[in-house]
Amino acid sequence: TLPESLRVVSARNGKAGIQILFSCDAPMGSVRLGADGFDTQLFEMIAVPVEYNTGNGVDQGGAMVILPDSCPDYAVRKAPFDVYDCLRPLSGCKIPAKGGRCSAYLTLAPTADTPAGNHVLTLELTAGSETHVCRIEYAVYPVEFDEDLFETTNWFSVRAMEQVHGVKIGTPEFDDVVRAY
Repeated sequence: TLPESLRVVSARNGKAGIQILFSCDAPMGSVRLGADGFDTQLFEMIAVPVEYNTGNGVDQGGAMVILPDSCPDYAVRKAPFDVYDCLRPLSGCKIPAKGGRCSAYLTLAPTADTPAGNHVLTLELTAGSETHVCRIEYAVYPVEFDEDLFETTNWFSVRAMEQVHGVKIGTPEFDDVVRAY
């Protein structure tokens, strides 16, 4: 069920993100956003297969892969399943439908001249002949953070990168893939 309204917050130089997942019986869905005073970016969320449950590194004596027929108590669900862990930038407002669903990630960032305070934005999702409108209440706080204090770590599996992208560790092609990640 899609919400009628959402509330997001950020610092004046911050960014908020909204994950969007909706049924779509058409080849494409779309997103329209009335967001004066905000920079926006739209990404397609890509489903990534989780092939096996991992161990917690303690109960299995350090092992990080457990037998596929078991599901440990601490796991949310038994593998295999998909997670939306990768983002592909979209240049317009269209979202490709895959398996009858559209999945997107929308970022919203106040522009330099957007005042602190509460702002109301309108998000419109379209799937075939159906349209859903969601009111977004965006609170911009009158603070800014020093961006140099924050670093980003992007965790990924180099072995999976080799397999999925057909590149070998230690080659210039592999280095290009790492830079892209």
